[in-house]
Amino acid sequence: MKNQMEISIQQNASTIGVVRPEFISTTMDWWHLKSEAWGNSSVIHADLTHPNLIAAARGLSPFFLRIGGSFADIATYNMSNNSTISTTPLVGEANRLAKACSKNRQLCLTRQRWDEILKFAHDTGGRIFFTLAYLQHTRDDESGENDQRDWDSTNAKQLLQYTAQSKYAKTVFGFELGNELTHKHKIQNITRLVHAYEELRYIIDETWSATNDKNKHKPKILGPASIGPSQTTKLLKALGSHIDIATYHKYHGGGKDPSIIQHAKGTSIIQHPRNFHELSNAVNKYMDKPEVWIGEGAMAYNSGRQNITD
Repeated sequence: MKNQMEISIQQNASTIGVVRPEFISTTMDWWHLKSEAWGNSSVIHADLTHPNLIAAARGLSPFFLRIGGSFADIATYNMSNNSTISTTPLVGEANRLAKACSKNRQLCLTRQRWDEILKFAHDTGGRIFFTLAYLQHTRDDESGENDQRDWDSTNAKQLLQYTAQSKYAKTVFGFELGNELTHKHKIQNITRLVHAYEELRYIIDETWSATNDKNKHKPKILGPASIGPSQTTKLLKALGSHIDIATYHKYHGGGKDPSIIQHAKGTSIIQHPRNFHELSNAVNKYMDKPEVWIGEGAMAYNSGRQNITD
């Protein structure tokens, strides 16, 4: 027989690592309606009641549903629309949120939609980890430049307060803060980011302790949601003591790159675990309880290439 392969298994071999039951999971992005390759599949527009989607999700269960991506950093959360669960908005804040959502509905997570997402995860056996917006809440109002002031946690806090009191709160596994923040130099001030993670920890501890329900899972903090071992190692040095699980992003090319065809035919994606050494060292060095996930990953970014990566 051609291409025959022999595999031997040693019963007494030591354990190299243990993966969670949710090892194979999925993600939802914030891409605009009818954008290339995404159609109506974004977190805002996907039909979460479609029987095919529900069946597929249940077939994947247990799984993590990561809600994030590039546009997560400029999304707005409006939890104040006739909510019966008080989020104690600041004076004028409800009006500001309504205006922001009216201006860009594609990037507005309403209370009703968040309820639908939480219920979908609950009904299909999924658990959510959600990327909170960071960039737009460090933006200078006059210049429009990001990373100019300390993170304003007001909008994130409203989402967290509402979530903690939801009957589906336990479906939320954790939160990230920002997406690929050091990629293309989107931010420079790492100290400011560290302080933001410290504030996020405080908000989660305070919010979930106020629910008086000891059976509710207090969300984990994940991060830094960065690209590549070198950037992730640098961020972990600063953030390692402030996160519970390290996340990084790994792709093997761009969907619009002509060479993606060669990537798809090659073995680089198979060889990747062997190149994990640098990041593994950083996780073990800078985190108290080392755990690392590929929070985003595929053969190609930019939604891949039709008939090549799908």
